[in-house]
Amino acid sequence: MKRSVSILTGIVLISSGIGLLSLKHYGFSIKNYKGVNTDLNNIGINSNKSSVEIGSDGVYIKDKNNRISVNTYGIDIRDGKNDTNIKVEPGFNFKIGNFFNNFNITNSDLVEKNVNQKKFESMDGINFIDIATPFINVNIIPEEREDIKIHYNGYLKSNYIPELETKRLGNILYITFKRNNSNSYSVSNSDIKLNIYIPNNYEDRIKVITSSGDINVSKLELSQLNLTTNSGDIIVKDVTLDTISTETSSGNQIIKSITSTKSNLIASSGDINVYNFIGDMVVETSSGEIKLNYNEFNKDINATTSSGNVKIVLPESSQFNIDAYASSGNITTEFPVTIMDKQKCNLTGKVGNSSNNIEIITSLGDIEIKNK
Repeated sequence: MKRSVSILTGIVLISSGIGLLSLKHYGFSIKNYKGVNTDLNNIGINSNKSSVEIGSDGVYIKDKNNRISVNTYGIDIRDGKNDTNIKVEPGFNFKIGNFFNNFNITNSDLVEKNVNQKKFESMDGINFIDIATPFINVNIIPEEREDIKIHYNGYLKSNYIPELETKRLGNILYITFKRNNSNSYSVSNSDIKLNIYIPNNYEDRIKVITSSGDINVSKLELSQLNLTTNSGDIIVKDVTLDTISTETSSGNQIIKSITSTKSNLIASSGDINVYNFIGDMVVETSSGEIKLNYNEFNKDINATTSSGNVKIVLPESSQFNIDAYASSGNITTEFPVTIMDKQKCNLTGKVGNSSNNIEIITSLGDIEIKNK
């Protein structure tokens, strides 16, 4: 397995280097769908359900449900059929499914431990919870309480055991982990997690960053939520807030039953699925599908993907202005659009009479707008 991964990694790295070097020195220029001359630093090739995208932000290869992405976050190889993936991260860390390894570390360098550590912090004066973890899943759990309980627990076999630390600085509570002097980590087996129990009436800011773990947040009313994971999934359910910002470099996002004045969802390599959302939506993925499903629609949508399909499902009574562009794909809608401009790659028009705007761009993929 290691030999196969090494060979595949070498091939992808070489091809990526050639592609990126060529774009850096040469690039190319085309006219966009509105006839404006645009300098582009990417190349897209699309055939049936397969595509290759080479640009300044990396290389993305898609064959049906299988994907390979190479960017500054590393190399990600995903088998969609079997729901498995191989991740090569900076520092030459390998992650195969939930299995981590580093070729520079032998089994004798690993230590194992059953972790069960708890910390309690007062919430007096705290209006910002800032969480940063390495390869640990983070669960934010609201409950009837006045303080905050932090439960770091599970089994871990790794080249080091992170140590939980907390620090208060003004109105900010920092939850972090102390690591050893190594610049990389290797985890061969882990079900480690960080459960953070907060008062269910907490309504201020939460920020979570994890280098290689999942993030789960549910049943809260917040002013601001910022979630980032380099190699993991983000799941947010039943949350009301002013602003939500999520970012995954290699992972999927599930956003369900959310009300937010502003949103910004970004994925470098992965799908973004949104269900029953209320509010303005800005969503972007370099290599992945975008699916937006609304029970109520009265705001704006801005969706962009370099390589992937965009599917939006709206109530049948929805009214909106539409500006959709698919450079290599089809545009279909079930709504009666009054067409203002229709060309091979774009559709501009309106449904009913509304100030709500829907703007969609996909370089390699189809656009579909359905009603329900």
